[in-house]
Amino acid sequence: MPFVHFSADDIRWEGQADKWQKSDKATRGHCSTCGSCIYMFYHSKPEEMGILAGCIDEGLESVGEVQACIYVEEKPDWAELPKGVPTHARGYSDG
Repeated sequence: MPFVHFSADDIRWEGQADKWQKSDKATRGHCSTCGSCIYMFYHSKPEEMGILAGCIDEGLESVGEVQACIYVEEKPDWAELPKGVPTHARGYSDG
């Protein structure tokens, strides 16, 4: 799933997401109606919030290039990663 990272201070919400914390690394936000993933908040980067690209209504064309690919050890075989982009087997801290 492609996430677009923004400064947490720049996010404006309309409605309330359900929060779920599976680990001590991140909190995930899901739609309380349909259960769709909305965001990921990594505790190691409290100044940022990753919003699932499909949830962004406008302005996505100005986001820029892919900066990193995370959890690549879990990607399906058919998924192609962009060339020249840093990859991390799990989260950002895995190098």
